[in-house]
Amino acid sequence: MELKRATAPYFRQRESIQSIGLSRLVAAGVLVLPALFVYGLRALLMTGAGVLGAVAVEALWRYIRRADQTIGDLSAVYTGVLCALLLPAAAPLWIPLAAGAFAVGVVKLPFGGLGRSPFCAAAGGYCFAAMMGAHLADLYNSALLTPEQQKIFAALPERVFIHAEGSLPILSDIAPLADVSNMLSTQMQLRAGMDPQLNLWGLLFTGGVGPMGSAVGCLALVSAVWLLLRRAFAWQSSLVFALTVAALSFVAPWSAVEQTAMLPAYELLSGCGLLCAVFIAGDILTAPHTGSGRALYGLAAGVMTVILRRAGSTEGGEVFALLLMNAAASPIDHFVFWCRERGISLAAYRHKISTFFRKKFGAKNRFDIDVDELYEELEREKREKRKQQQQQQRGGDR
Repeated sequence: MELKRATAPYFRQRESIQSIGLSRLVAAGVLVLPALFVYGLRALLMTGAGVLGAVAVEALWRYIRRADQTIGDLSAVYTGVLCALLLPAAAPLWIPLAAGAFAVGVVKLPFGGLGRSPFCAAAGGYCFAAMMGAHLADLYNSALLTPEQQKIFAALPERVFIHAEGSLPILSDIAPLADVSNMLSTQMQLRAGMDPQLNLWGLLFTGGVGPMGSAVGCLALVSAVWLLLRRAFAWQSSLVFALTVAALSFVAPWSAVEQTAMLPAYELLSGCGLLCAVFIAGDILTAPHTGSGRALYGLAAGVMTVILRRAGSTEGGEVFALLLMNAAASPIDHFVFWCRERGISLAAYRHKISTFFRKKFGAKNRFDIDVDELYEELEREKREKRKQQQQQQRGGDR
């Protein structure tokens, strides 16, 4: 018998880890293409810097440890691309480089490599970049500004970037003809008490002002469909996360938004909302392994996202929320197994309800077999046979 040694993660399917990595890379590449048309060569440089940082650290790590190289599984390339997509296109090139290196060298490899780290490497890389560049959100749209607009953008008072509710005190400091709404990200406008005045069509096909990966917002849905077809997508956690964020947008609305119907659109289609729902919440390597666990995971992450967006001091609250929830993925699975051992599960209750209605209203034919009724019938025959034997024994004694 020939034994083959392979690294985690392990899946009960014919797909190899290389094919899964390629599927995830194609899904992320779908978002790189529109960024090239919007930001030009800058998007390619950002993506290359993220990939270089991630791949270089993984290759160096494996070389120092004298282990087989694992660059071929494409996980490091995917991590670098996703780190770049979460960042603004105008960020200095050292930021995606450092984000990719941190994601692989600190978040992924020390835990044992692919499939063994409890945290999403790209999410960790983004959080590191957010701490290194305190005003990353200020750069979201500067790559598209003209030189005149960049001068106005640089002259914005510091208090504009403080995410506090209330009107922005900028009219006295900026030329009246300057369109400030085009210089600030959608999430920043909402935090500052401004209505971005966007429609659903504009959010779907432009994503508003935000990270490089949201240049065309609706393409993240195309990536989700591709990952679902390739069976490399934890769709339960992704769907519940998106529905939770959308529902809570009505419970805790932005005060400046005039159209109530636009609240869930702003929450999901601006910033990193849809990117996180697809690529971080739906990551099969860090999400829980049970369907019920993934639903609980997405629900908790959605609640935490809304809290951090309302009370946090920086953008990307959804990334921080999902990174924190990564640590709870395994305990959630243990909780689901604990409930199943005690008969507390959706499958058990669904079986009981279906059995009740089948017995009550279902039409039976000669091919229908009810195990419970069959067991009761056998027990009844045993009791009757036992009574007959007792009566015969009493008659013989007489």
